[in-house]
Amino acid sequence: MDKYQLKINHLYSENLNIYGDLGNITALKYRSQVRGIKVEVVHTELNDEVIEEADIYFIGGGQDNDQMQVFRHLIRHRDFIKKEVEIGKVFVLICGGYQLFGKYFLDAEGNLIDGLHILDIETRAPGPEVKSRCIGNIIVEMSDDFVKYWNVDINFSRYIVGFENHGGQTKLRSTKMKPIGRVIVGFGNNYFDRLEGCYYKNIIGTYCHGPLLPKNPHLADAIISKALGISKIKHLPDDYESEAHKYILNRYKIKT
Repeated sequence: MDKYQLKINHLYSENLNIYGDLGNITALKYRSQVRGIKVEVVHTELNDEVIEEADIYFIGGGQDNDQMQVFRHLIRHRDFIKKEVEIGKVFVLICGGYQLFGKYFLDAEGNLIDGLHILDIETRAPGPEVKSRCIGNIIVEMSDDFVKYWNVDINFSRYIVGFENHGGQTKLRSTKMKPIGRVIVGFGNNYFDRLEGCYYKNIIGTYCHGPLLPKNPHLADAIISKALGISKIKHLPDDYESEAHKYILNRYKIKT
């Protein structure tokens, strides 16, 4: 596949990088290069005047203060981001990055933080009915629609495994915002719906840290394929990745 090239822009890696999110870039780069795909990884940080164009844009999660700094930078580039979304570029958004692409975040003090209004989702601080943060291992059974749209190889697994740690309660507010799947273990978007993340056009938003992609190579490959505009890429053995993925499933007695 040496005729293919892939450019990945890791947005705000200095601020949004908790819970191993950097490993997602490592996984995308490795899984591309081992197939002979030429990969360039660039970074956009808070002091940069422009967001460099890429095939895949990745944003991780971070602390509230870091998210506010990022948002002040990101909002200045909303038109560029919207254009990239509309022409089909791939966006992978983890936790805080996922929230920032929504309509707003309402914090515990009642402050309304306006979002990019790209995803029709709303996030609020937990109310009194939420007894604790959404934290711990998460296992999601992917929906048929998600599998079909992203062409995920379910011969590897029908599940996505990860780790979540968030207080924010996210609701999908439009039928255009489709969940990644059903939560088997953990919480997902909020305490009540048993749904995790969402996808819209070529955006994937999720609360899965861990990092997400090394333990879910079938999802990583789907993202690479979508960014390249091809339906299939060369199969990899994935022995270690499978072991890591199945360890979580076995821990909760879930069979692939």
